[in-house]
Amino acid sequence: MAAKSGFSGESYGPPFRDPVHPQTTIDEVIENDYVINLQIWLLRQRRTMFIQTQSTQNPSSLMFYPGKQVEIESVDFSNVCSALGSPLTKSIYFIDGVVRVFFGSDFVTVTV
Repeated sequence: MAAKSGFSGESYGPPFRDPVHPQTTIDEVIENDYVINLQIWLLRQRRTMFIQTQSTQNPSSLMFYPGKQVEIESVDFSNVCSALGSPLTKSIYFIDGVVRVFFGSDFVTVTV
């Protein structure tokens, strides 16, 4: 029998429920080698974030405030080539019409 994981619902909130086997706890998942089902369950969880927006002096730009630190120092990505080292910036440049992305310590400004 496998050792207990320490993650059972008794100590840490409601018990884990495997989407394929709803009666299964996390200890049983580990004991019965249902790790793939656990990975699928984790991938299906959705994360949300409330992001505030603010207009700027430039009518073509919009500031986004995620409520979390974005960068330590300000970074200006003036074109898509400068964004190659930043996955987030590359994703923003995939949006049709984006011409510039600027990261401040707690905001992102996008210009179209």
